[in-house]
Amino acid sequence: QGVYMGIEEDFEFTILEISKELGISKEKCRQVLLMAMKKLKNPKYEDQFSEVKEILALLEKDNS
Repeated sequence: QGVYMGIEEDFEFTILEISKELGISKEKCRQVLLMAMKKLKNPKYEDQFSEVKEILALLEKDNS
């Protein structure tokens, strides 16, 4: 099970914890996360999310 961090947070959260906080199912939370990751990786949004992409790359590297 993956652990995720908010952009401006020093805390780590699981999908289950995030889904409970948002009041949605774990599956819906996973779907939203996948859609967000797909958008962030889309070159169309490169300028808008360049800093976020750098952070995601570091997190993916750490999780490998």
